[in-house]
This record gives sequence, C-alpha cells and structure tokens, in this order.
Amino acid sequence: MRVIVTRPAKQLTELTQRAAERNIEIVPLPLMEIVPLPFEWPRGLDIKDIDWVFFTSAQGVASFFLRLSE
Repeated sequence: MRVIVTRPAKQLTELTQRAAERNIEIVPLPLMEIVPLPFEWPRGLDIKDIDWVFFTSAQGVASFFLRLSE
C-alpha cells in the first residue's frame, strides 16, 4: 500500500518508520513550502507582559520560538 502525505519528507521520519512496520510506503508530496517572513515586533511589545499565546500549527510554534531567540 502507498499513502501520499502532503508534508515535506523531512517531517515524515517517524510516520515513515511506523508505516513501514505495517508494509505501508509513505510517498511525500509537499504541496506548499513554509518560509519565515521578516517582520518587526510591534513597538512597545514586551514578551514578558504577555500572558497567553495561541498557535494554529506546529510550524507556527517553531517559528515563534526561533524568532523569540533572535
């Protein structure tokens, strides 16, 4: 059996291994690419003053913490 997954191959390591145990071949077919866009934090924003941050994807979390470490 083959299953097409629309994520980039580098994000499929665990899924590919688990699928292989069940004789399933994962075929990566990325349909889009996510790239960070440069932007300036709003003036006066201090991350220490923020109580909650909501994310809509794992990629958003990764991008946020990458930017935060800058």
